[in-house]
Amino acid sequence: MAPTASSSVDAAAAASTRLGDSSVCGEAIDGPDLIKSAPKTQAVIEAKRDLIRQALFEDLDAVRLYVETALLLIEARDDFGTIYAIDRGAAHYRTIIGAKKELGSLREGTR
Repeated sequence: MAPTASSSVDAAAAASTRLGDSSVCGEAIDGPDLIKSAPKTQAVIEAKRDLIRQALFEDLDAVRLYVETALLLIEARDDFGTIYAIDRGAAHYRTIIGAKKELGSLREGTR
């Protein structure tokens, strides 16, 4: 039986649907797992370092802004706003600590 136009369209639609999911050769690949399994060439390591440095810069700037905001809120005697600003600054600072450790491990070549 010869393929009809509608069966070709159905096959193309099914293929595009399969391409939309993240499977290769029938095996599902999760994004982070794919990144972990990628070879660590010098270019990949340097690109990762650049991304970490950019994230550090942004988080350090956010900490600075939250500290300045907390100081202003202390002067304004806004206790709830002060607590919120300190909590947000601390969250960014925790992110900085994790990124610093990762940058250090890349520097040592352990990753």
